[in-house]
Amino acid sequence: MKGILYCATCKSRLHLDFARNKQGIRYAHYVCSGQTSKRTTCTRKAVPVGIAEELVAACYERIGISEQTFTALARQVNAAFAERMASCAQELAELTDIDRKLESDHEQDTGQRKHLASALKLLTYCAAPYQQSDDEAKRLTDQAFFEKIHIGEDEQAVVGRAASREPRARLGRVEGAAGAQKRAALPGGP
Repeated sequence: MKGILYCATCKSRLHLDFARNKQGIRYAHYVCSGQTSKRTTCTRKAVPVGIAEELVAACYERIGISEQTFTALARQVNAAFAERMASCAQELAELTDIDRKLESDHEQDTGQRKHLASALKLLTYCAAPYQQSDDEAKRLTDQAFFEKIHIGEDEQAVVGRAASREPRARLGRVEGAAGAQKRAALPGGP
């Protein structure tokens, strides 16, 4: 209790002191420090330690809660923690899904980069495979990449506008032409 007891009259700290009664028995009590140091004009009498302890115990009784209140509060606290844990579990699941998606996107992106790098590499040497191709492959390649190639008086090739802005459309046209040729080559073809 040392350090927490104060005089209600002058607000000074109560400190432990020892005195002797008329029979010479020593007993402990709390006295107002404002009164003993003459800082205040407090007239508070000394408080026996036993009474001070009973008063402090009464304070604990006032702030204590009943078993019923404890049960209700414990239920609320448990519910709040359960809700928070469920929320954390949901957030963790969402973050795990995001992490998986990012990893998948990274793997897919890596694959797409490799394919694009390969395609661009082919473009650096595209004239050589074209020159080594047979006439049919050259014709299909021409249809895939160009709509028109103009050859000028100076014998320079000038590429006309692209057949389509959609590469798939050009590819579809080439595949359609190749399929028609294959069907024509079959016995009983068109």
